[in-house]
Amino acid sequence: MHLSKTDIQNQKRLKRELQNARRASKFENLAAALIGRLLGVPIAVAKSGFQHGGDAGPAGRQERRFRLECKKYSDSTSLSDRELLGEIDQALTRDEALEAWFLVATRSIPEQIAQALIQKGENIGVPVVIIDWNDHEFATLAALCAFDPDVVEVEFSRNAGTLARALQSVYDDSIAMLRRELQSWCLGFETLRKCSQEKLDKIWNSPQESNANLGQDAAGGAQDKKVKRTAVYDALSAWWKGPAQTDAPASVVGWDGVGKTWATLDWLVCNKEEQPVALIVPSSAVATLSGVSETSVKQFLANRLYEVSGVRNSQHWLRRLNHLFKRPTDEGPILTVFFDGLNQEPSAHWLSLLKVFQGESFAGRVRVIVSTRNHHFENKLSRLCGLIVPTVPVNVAIYDTSPGGELDQMLAFEGLTQDDLHSELIELARTPRLFKLVVLFRDRLVEAGQMTVHRLLWEYGRDTFGERAGKSFSEHEWRAWLQEIAQKYREGIREFSVTSLANMATRPDLLKSEVYARLSDIIDGWPTKPDPSGNPQFTPTFVAHSLGAALLAHLDTLVEPTFEVLDTELTKWLDPLAGFDERAEILRATVSILVQQDRSTASVLAGALVTAWLKSQNVTDDHRQELVNLAPCLCDALLYAVEHSDEQTHTSSRLWAVKALRAIPRTDTAALNTIVKRASYWLRIVSRDVITGPGANVDSETRRSDRFKRRIGIDSSGEITVVGVDIELVDWNDGMLQATV
Repeated sequence: MHLSKTDIQNQKRLKRELQNARRASKFENLAAALIGRLLGVPIAVAKSGFQHGGDAGPAGRQERRFRLECKKYSDSTSLSDRELLGEIDQALTRDEALEAWFLVATRSIPEQIAQALIQKGENIGVPVVIIDWNDHEFATLAALCAFDPDVVEVEFSRNAGTLARALQSVYDDSIAMLRRELQSWCLGFETLRKCSQEKLDKIWNSPQESNANLGQDAAGGAQDKKVKRTAVYDALSAWWKGPAQTDAPASVVGWDGVGKTWATLDWLVCNKEEQPVALIVPSSAVATLSGVSETSVKQFLANRLYEVSGVRNSQHWLRRLNHLFKRPTDEGPILTVFFDGLNQEPSAHWLSLLKVFQGESFAGRVRVIVSTRNHHFENKLSRLCGLIVPTVPVNVAIYDTSPGGELDQMLAFEGLTQDDLHSELIELARTPRLFKLVVLFRDRLVEAGQMTVHRLLWEYGRDTFGERAGKSFSEHEWRAWLQEIAQKYREGIREFSVTSLANMATRPDLLKSEVYARLSDIIDGWPTKPDPSGNPQFTPTFVAHSLGAALLAHLDTLVEPTFEVLDTELTKWLDPLAGFDERAEILRATVSILVQQDRSTASVLAGALVTAWLKSQNVTDDHRQELVNLAPCLCDALLYAVEHSDEQTHTSSRLWAVKALRAIPRTDTAALNTIVKRASYWLRIVSRDVITGPGANVDSETRRSDRFKRRIGIDSSGEITVVGVDIELVDWNDGMLQATV
């Protein structure tokens, strides 16, 4: 609707009528009477003199505490922004519970002054409302007059009342809008909403802000390489449009590291225009909540509003919150509260808290999203079955592996495909947090072909990349726990339960919550998968990793061992696991861990491990190919394997060791020098072909001995130099090493 020429003329005449009043007090009385009638609250006009930042106010009646400043100015009268800003300060000094400051003027307030006033209000937490005049558009002061022309006629003049009455029909919408804007539940709402959106944007776009507020880097907006978790997004959208309107909370549930926080923040950011005030609350903040009641929850929310706004104090925001909760439910919700990581505070009374949010005071006004891990949701929270309005589970899965799916999209960002990764590595990479580790591992340490699953898991335990910072296990504790798992398997224990795992996670110096955090990392992380009965069981990969780490730790205790001693000790240590039939997998893990520890692989220890790995029964081609990929890191160890693989029994082992050595790039001069040095040693070994025992022929032996004596002067084993070349004579040698060269 637009103003007609007649409406514009009536509006201008009404303005002149108000401006021409002889006494300013008459206009003050009019403004107070009209706003009082509009809001249904009595407003008292201050007496002349110092008025503490306003001409009128409700003085706390019906819990309203605003100040009304009236300016009867002509269009040519200048306005002092310093004076007006000072009056806001005076009003706040007089009443710390001031909910708003209204400026009513008979002329247009210049944009610069209006902006300064509103910004001042935002900085001190006091909403500023300007009711002024605009000659060519709907004027808020004209709307206020049109609301009740009878009051205008009584308080001001018959002529003004007549003009207001003439405008009444065209100002219906403007009057309704003005009444809404002046309600206690509306004052400052948009400013607060804007502050919460800014906070949300900072968390989403800044890893530092995300880490500071949530204890983790969930800043998806700062990542160029990301895929939409469409299933989660669609589920949250369906919840918002449906069950959320009946106070059903959304429970975002998934394993550790699948991106529950990330996916929820993504949805909130993409839908922030539909959101009310959004509060992102880490579960750790709930630890400060003393008891669960309507009063304590409101105080808790007020503290969060204080954090979002950064102005005034919590008591101020508690008053503002109580005003906000008077908002009619048909206006939509006031707050969306996202409690992140409930499992991190298992002792908190989450069910009781969510019950409070379904109470009368919060119903229809607060929408709640929580995120937690599977075990915590299923067992500790019992799927929140105690709520009258049931929760809506939103499951966050690992990346799907379908062609062109989430995993393929993420790998494409890195110039990889699933074919570039071992199948076990693919399974780990499907977890978003571990995918990030795969990428960091590749970028910082090794090429794609050298990324073995156990090298990756070792870095996970070391937390070199900070992916587990602040988790329940320190690096030392993680290593100790791996050895404990290994010991259980060596003792023949293969089956576990939640109780037995909890007992393993328990330590006298740990709090109950810390023990549960450990258990949660175990049960809801990659180390375990539920068996058909629902009990968590360690994955074969994790078991092999634990045993490999423990084996390496054991071998490190040996003092200057020989190859033969190490080989014997390996057999002895692995013997209790004979029925486990995973010797090759354990040795594979041990070798990867050794490589990842940046230790010298020229040692006899590395040689013994690689040799034992290649000699294992039923070693798969995948294992052998992994060894080929690791060959640049294991040159000396592979040469040991060639030396200790006899011609008949372990031909395959020797051939795969040779294949791995041949796969080393020719540009690797260090490896070339190592191979040449070892090959030269092999070639200097000369067999005398001595045959002893019952089958020996005396004449043949004599001829053989004479031949050696004629050529080099002697026929006895040992080192000798012949025409400048050092050689080593031995009684007998099968020539396998020379043939290998």
